[in-house]
Amino acid sequence: MALKGKKGHFLVSKTQKTLLTSPRPDWLKATGQLFNQVVEFYVLIYNTHPDLADVPSQKVYSVIEPLTIVNKQRPSVPYPLPDNCPQLFRRAAIKKALGIFVSWKTAYKKWQQKCQKLKNKNNKKVKFPKPPVLPRKYNCSPSYYKGMYKEDTGSSLVLKLWTGSTWAWVKHKYSGYDLDPQWVKGSPTIVIKSQEITLNWVYEKHVPSRGKISYQISQNGGLRLCSVDLNL
Repeated sequence: MALKGKKGHFLVSKTQKTLLTSPRPDWLKATGQLFNQVVEFYVLIYNTHPDLADVPSQKVYSVIEPLTIVNKQRPSVPYPLPDNCPQLFRRAAIKKALGIFVSWKTAYKKWQQKCQKLKNKNNKKVKFPKPPVLPRKYNCSPSYYKGMYKEDTGSSLVLKLWTGSTWAWVKHKYSGYDLDPQWVKGSPTIVIKSQEITLNWVYEKHVPSRGKISYQISQNGGLRLCSVDLNL
């Protein structure tokens, strides 16, 4: 569960990479493939209705799910999701798809601005850069919200996996290292590579703020600052 903001503190996070031992790596791969199918589906929805990407974060699901999810209250929808997946799995894919689309949308706006600047130069020989395009293939790692995993002991947990035809709970072992109790454990991401499968956990904690830089300098006359320009 993600930590909430705390007055007088700022939130820091880190990722712990742990080696995952699975009795069914084929089901892990099938789950990853399904996740990317759902991500691609929702990226296309955002591309069809780009205004959906501008809604506040707390309304993300309430505006896009009525277009794609059939239930008792909605026997038909404009774009029914063809894949069978739990709500939490689907919502993780929606968030991933939104991030992909917003990133492309930002890059596309920058491309338009750059082309406009080149047009304003009135140079007939100017060569315009190619526009950014949405990915043609997706290889996203599935994020597992709480409810898609259970019985986490710190060295083992049970994951909900897609077998190719149904969903099943499968126990896995993983190895990590102990962290300070101040770090709060969040949701993991399953990363599948050719050589290994890892479970990457997000940890967060609150760190007391020392105040604005101007205040810190006023309280410490000998304080020195080193700044680096990263926009080089």
